[in-house]
Parts: sequence; C-alpha cells; structure tokens
Amino acid sequence: MGTQTTTVTAPGRKILTLDSSHGTVYREISSAPPRAATAEEIPIIDLSKLNSKNLEDHKSIALKIKAAAENTGFFYIENHGIEEEIIENAKESVMKFMAQPLEVKQKVARKNQKYWNGYFEPAGSQANKSESRDHKENFGWQYSPNLDPLYDHLPHPIASSSIPANILEYIRAEDEIWDGTLSCPGFKENAITYYRSMLSLARRLTKIFALALDLDESYFDHLTTYPGADLAFNYYPPVSGDIGKVKENEAMAHDVGLGSHTDLQCFTLLWQDMIGGLLVLNRGGEWIKATPIKGTIVVNIGDFLMRMTNDKWQSTVHRVEVNKTSEPRVSMPLFFGFNFNEFIGVLPTCASESEPPKYEPLRIGDWNYIRLNQSHNKIFKQREEAKKKAMVEAMM
Repeated sequence: MGTQTTTVTAPGRKILTLDSSHGTVYREISSAPPRAATAEEIPIIDLSKLNSKNLEDHKSIALKIKAAAENTGFFYIENHGIEEEIIENAKESVMKFMAQPLEVKQKVARKNQKYWNGYFEPAGSQANKSESRDHKENFGWQYSPNLDPLYDHLPHPIASSSIPANILEYIRAEDEIWDGTLSCPGFKENAITYYRSMLSLARRLTKIFALALDLDESYFDHLTTYPGADLAFNYYPPVSGDIGKVKENEAMAHDVGLGSHTDLQCFTLLWQDMIGGLLVLNRGGEWIKATPIKGTIVVNIGDFLMRMTNDKWQSTVHRVEVNKTSEPRVSMPLFFGFNFNEFIGVLPTCASESEPPKYEPLRIGDWNYIRLNQSHNKIFKQREEAKKKAMVEAMM
C-alpha cells in the first residue's frame, strides 16, 4: 500500500494508494507532517480488572474497547499482565541476534523455508508497492502447538496424531528454524517465553471482544484452539551514523521503515520500544503518532475482524517511519487470528434486516494464504526484475 502525489487533489492533500482484499483502493490524505494523537483517537484502556470474576468488570472494559474499535481501531492497553522482565529479555535477544553478521543470520533465512518462517534480510520486504522497500530486518514464526501453553500437558514434540486432521494441514510452523538461532544464546528461550505470554493475552482479549460485540464471553473460545498466531521481531536500524551499517545517503532510498498497510488477521498486539515511529491514519486522512507509552501494548483491529463485524470495527491503515535516531528501534507484534479451518461470516450481532451482511462466510486459512501469497509473489517478482535490470546494465 503506498502514496503518490496527484495534481487533481486539493492543496495540502495527496493520494494514498492501497492494496486491499477488494483490489487497489485510494484515500485522499493530508500531506501535513504527522501530529500527536489525542486521547480520544488512541485511548489507553486499563485491563487491571481482566482477572476479575465479576462479569460487569469485564463488560466495563468491553465498552471502552468497542468505542475504540469503532473509532480508529487502535488503542493502548495497560496492566495487561505480561511481566516487564519477559519483554526486556525478548528485546535484548532481538538486539543480540540482529547484531550478528548477515551471513550468520542468513543461516535461517525465510526465503529458504517453505512457509516463510525465519529471518528476513534488510529491505527484504515491501508492504506497499507504491512506497520504498521496508527499511527493517525481521525474524518471525507461525503458530505451533509445541509453543502453545494450552497443550503443555501433552508429550513434546506433539505427535501429528494428537492434532485434528482438519487443523494439521494449516499448521505452518517450521520448528527447525530455532536450530539456526543457537549462535545467539538465550534467543530461542526468550522468544518463546514472550510468544506464550502474548498468545495467552490474546486469548483472554477475545473474551472481552465477544462482550464488546454483544456476544457471550465464550463465543470465540472454540475458534482459538489452534489459532493463526504469528509473531515478528522487527528491527529498524538507524539511518544516521554507522550503526546498523546504514549511512545517511543510503537511507535516502527509503521512504518508510514499514510501508502503509492494514493487518490481515483479527487483531494485533504490538509491543514497541520508546523510540517511536508508528503512524496511524485517522478518518480525516491525517497521520497521527502512536507515541510509545511505557508499560503499554498497542492493539489494532485487523481486516478479518472488520469483515466479521460488517465493517463496524475499523482496520486502520498504519505505517512506520524510517528510524532517523542514532539507536535501533525494536517492535514485537503478535498477529492473532482464529483457527484456519473455520468458515466465518458476519457475526449475528453485526447484521440486521436494515444492515444485511456485506460478506459471505469464508475459510480463514483461504483468506490468510491468498493474501500472503499475493504479497510474497510480488516481492519475488520485483527481486527478479531488479536482478535482470542490473545484469543488462552491467553488460552495457
């Protein structure tokens, strides 16, 4: 998804071009610099009563989440229950892993894996074809029952026979990637501990989301037994100085740290460090800053949950600025979706005779992989075109 300027827009406006599930779409947005978000645009929601056994306490949280989800689709959560030590250990492991020589990290390169688990090299992705390549590195992995606290009672590694056949075909984990991280002691352990904590938090939030949608608190429980739960360690090297081996003049080729896009699953839980750079596009077409707030996690609604709510909840465009500080920036998002084998349409509480469903039921796995494969195929095509161009120029 990306931006381009056109002469037919009003002064101070430009066109944002976006790839979506509906094809290419366009948004007229402000060309003004990003501004600070107001508390109404990205509110802070306290989860301290999440452990309460009182349903009314849960409903009070749900009301705040509903308001935020219908507005910008972004909010912070505080008192979320994930220990600071778990977060810090994961962050430090990311920093140590990314500080290794490129050839060491390439031992677990995502391009060598069947299902795209592992390491993504600098500028290895392009979230928006109309913007620059993403100025970041990444290590990511997909859901594995072996990492899920829900199945700690089973012998590990979990036998395929213990997983329902209609689920097994959608398990895209490649557990061997962890062998390629042994050069960074503690990385695997800290990464998995963080993942398990975020996964548990996501499941608890689905109960509050159900209440926010006027459903029973347990409505989504059967959809989260083998969820689409992917985690990414994003590393945004600085563009000033030699840190990260990126010089200022080299960085001029980059518009963005991560291009303008929406998230395709149900929702995202994002821990970000205090450097900042996450921008959210509000309804007025202004870029607003999701400024880091210590002790919080950013939550944003994804495309599939917006679809399930008949577009009542907002999956909002966001991007990450190029890191122009002198320090690397780290973010650690969990992208959470429901079981890939499930067919889901518009929720019963989100449609009526006057507002009929806009969407037919769709298998979540089909949605997810069609969207991802479109993105990955595009990246490979662009790489091959760039290689071909370089070869032709070298022969001239």
